[in-house]
Amino acid sequence: MAMQETIRQLFESYNEYIEAESERILTSTSQRVDLYSKEYHDYFQGLLNEKTEAFFDRPLASIGDMSPNTYFKSLTSVEECVEAFMIGADVCDDVVPKGLLERLLSFGEKAVVSLLDISLAEDWRIEEAKDTMDAREALSGSMSAIRVLGRIGAIEAVEPILERYGTLEGPDEYIADVIQSFLQNIGEPAVASLLMRINNASQIPAHSAEEDYVVALSQIGARVPDESIYQALRGAFRKLERKLIGVLCFGDYGDTRAVILLKNYLDRNQHALTRDIFYEAMSVIQKLGGDINDIRDPFKDFTK
Repeated sequence: MAMQETIRQLFESYNEYIEAESERILTSTSQRVDLYSKEYHDYFQGLLNEKTEAFFDRPLASIGDMSPNTYFKSLTSVEECVEAFMIGADVCDDVVPKGLLERLLSFGEKAVVSLLDISLAEDWRIEEAKDTMDAREALSGSMSAIRVLGRIGAIEAVEPILERYGTLEGPDEYIADVIQSFLQNIGEPAVASLLMRINNASQIPAHSAEEDYVVALSQIGARVPDESIYQALRGAFRKLERKLIGVLCFGDYGDTRAVILLKNYLDRNQHALTRDIFYEAMSVIQKLGGDINDIRDPFKDFTK
């Protein structure tokens, strides 16, 4: 059997296995449990991760009683590893077996270059596609490669990926989520690239790449705070079309100086505020330790 067919059957077997295991977990769950709660989601995902590791470590007759991870480690070139990676992305999206990833990364810089090539190989402009799901599936290899580049901390991928992402006028939600994950995994080394793009923007339209950069910067900055990050967020707030995003980012970043900024904003814009912005700003002010008793309520909800 050709290598490609062997690997495709291997991933298809995984899909059947994990579907059965998922059903088994769900049917064994008490009816009193809230299946939509974050706690259950984390519990369920943890069990699935364990089942996934178990599958790729167990012997399979279809590959000569080797485990899939052992089989992947027998691949002889970066090209074979990339081919296996692309088949996996096509068959089961974001599942990259430990053995395959370790073997791919054993080729060093060649592996990173190959993953970056995969990331940029397709056209990301799918926001106006007739069939969004089909367009997203066509990008599964590219998006999986970006996730892996983030997980391994491939700093050299930051600029080319952000350069491509910045060309999208209204990025598709699927791509936006992948880019956010990539940036969070890269962490502090992505800050300089984010600062440059945010500070150079004359305005930040709703649902734009620049808006996503502000969100990423606030979340990374919460882990590695720096004066340049706060000043960039402060400047971005003036340029953001959706002020609500800026309010949320101040809450994520956690600098108490935003209390005065937000209070002044609420005071100056009493007649233009929406309830969403007003109450989210109140919540963030409280979260940052500020007093909300001196804030005028334009909706008079507190005086009813």
